[in-house]
Amino acid sequence: TSDGMAGLVGFRQLGLSFLLAHLANASSGCYQDVPPLRSNDVAGTENGMPLLVYSHGYGGNMDMATYFLRAIAYTGVVVAAVEHTDGTASSTQVRDGTTLPFSPGLKTGKEQLSCRANELLEAANISNLPSDFAIDPSKVFLGGHSYGGPSALLAANRANKLDASKRDIA
Repeated sequence: TSDGMAGLVGFRQLGLSFLLAHLANASSGCYQDVPPLRSNDVAGTENGMPLLVYSHGYGGNMDMATYFLRAIAYTGVVVAAVEHTDGTASSTQVRDGTTLPFSPGLKTGKEQLSCRANELLEAANISNLPSDFAIDPSKVFLGGHSYGGPSALLAANRANKLDASKRDIA
């Protein structure tokens, strides 16, 4: 937990809010707006590269697993790390440009998971990604850490139901 991490590094006396505020402003070591490699230059196929949509844990943010996500991206997988707007991120910028600090009481647990699942599905929609990303639509994966795990599972369940309803119509 964040409280445990704070104790390990000697921040417990400063409080959890100090640690979360620090993590919210920590550098990811990644670069914005770097053009992607062509899919045939990496582990992709002629159909494009795989996509992993990642969900952070409770009190976390999209940067907290950068070391892990960079290793995945290095193998040729496009990674979309979502910073959730349900109040469970240590800090996030919402669509209108305002900052939403860690606000765990903003929604109920059920509402949080629903919001998170919807945000993962939105990020997994290939048409929402920049056009210069060649994504193989048969290789879109959802994953997460801690609270991000059940968020990804719920999103996958919803996606499966959507796919099933399309098959029934066809």
